[in-house]
Amino acid sequence: MTDDATNTEAVYEAMAQAIDAAGPERTELLLAKFALLLSEETRDTGKVLALLSQAAATLSPGRL
Repeated sequence: MTDDATNTEAVYEAMAQAIDAAGPERTELLLAKFALLLSEETRDTGKVLALLSQAAATLSPGRL
């Protein structure tokens, strides 16, 4: 596995564990807080908005 794939897998696993720990009633809050913290860390509003748009586009029917 490449370093990028390894890093992506590590993030995916940590997110899955955090979502499981939060439970279904708090998952949306967790993800919103996480997204806002990443946005603050990135300090590039244009990039953050582009990534949000990209993520939303993948939620279209038949794209999951």
